[in-house]
Amino acid sequence: RLASYDLAVLGGGISGLGAAEAALRKGLSVILLEKGQVCKATSDNSLRIIHGGFRYLQSLNMKRVLQSVSAQRELLDRFPEYITELPCVMPLKGFSLKGPLAASVALTLYRLLSSSAGKRVREQGLRSHSWVREVLPFLEELAPKGVLLWSDAQLHAPEAFSHKLVALLKEGGAHVVENAAVTKIDHKKEGFQVAVTIEGHNEQIEARSVVNTLGPWIRSIEHSCALGFPELAWCKGFNLVLGRKLEDRYGVGIQSQDGRLLFMTPRKDVSVIGTWYIPIEDPTQSHEISDQELDWALTMFNNSIPNFELTRDDIRYTEVGVLPMQSVGKTGPVLYGSELYLHHSAYLEVVSTKYTTFQSQGEKAVQLIERYLQRS
Repeated sequence: RLASYDLAVLGGGISGLGAAEAALRKGLSVILLEKGQVCKATSDNSLRIIHGGFRYLQSLNMKRVLQSVSAQRELLDRFPEYITELPCVMPLKGFSLKGPLAASVALTLYRLLSSSAGKRVREQGLRSHSWVREVLPFLEELAPKGVLLWSDAQLHAPEAFSHKLVALLKEGGAHVVENAAVTKIDHKKEGFQVAVTIEGHNEQIEARSVVNTLGPWIRSIEHSCALGFPELAWCKGFNLVLGRKLEDRYGVGIQSQDGRLLFMTPRKDVSVIGTWYIPIEDPTQSHEISDQELDWALTMFNNSIPNFELTRDDIRYTEVGVLPMQSVGKTGPVLYGSELYLHHSAYLEVVSTKYTTFQSQGEKAVQLIERYLQRS
């Protein structure tokens, strides 16, 4: 029988690590239970962009911009050995919201918001067609009006980064248990009893509160009471990891013919392209990418940037993750624009997550359950 804790965090993805760290800062005793290995599954299969919120300017979501730029700045300052700046470009489009005039206004606004959040703005501005011809010749025909240049950030070595986060949790006194599958939660008047199988042995732990960040497996646990939470819809997201590098320095954003945003990023000796999303029925199953889906993705990319003429032989492997979706729109799954929290007293589910804001997201989760802990 394991000890009692103030908080049991279910799931060792980036969301679970963020919640556990936030709880430690509040002085809570914490156990984190991960059914496999920490930061695998979806957390290990992202495009690895640490967004600074620039894209949210298009929808004028200033709150989200500030949250993202603050989170990005904190991660760059706190973990410079794992997260570094990445200059990004996107072709300008006539007089639309992606045109030169709108882009200039957006850059000015972003600079002001970044300064208020303490971020040092480095590479940013509009670059001419002649600059594109010299620096990024494969975009020359796609960017007659030039490109928008801004500075984002990129995560390197996600496995080493997750190990660093786990080490920090352990240093802070958290109990991190891998290969620990939670099977049932009994809701008690004074808290919770969590049934868990650890390397084949059945154990029970007691916790005053529970934060569930299990992602696709979030509803796989039996509960002793009805929660009344809504049904969730899911999609698989995948990236193509190529066997060669198409561009060495810049991340490149391109809008496909059907309106999807495709992003190409450099990673060591390869390029990665993503992300495509496809609705799925059962999120807990293993989700491979079919030949038909690969051909669809390649066709979309080749139609967007025809210079490279990629084939299946160019693909080294695919990265696949499972994400909650809000609905299905004209261009496919519509993801949640912000985090989604569902709670029943001191039990809370973190449904939709953002890698960039995992720290503030963890703080919000702990804040939501703190009110219940204070009553007990």
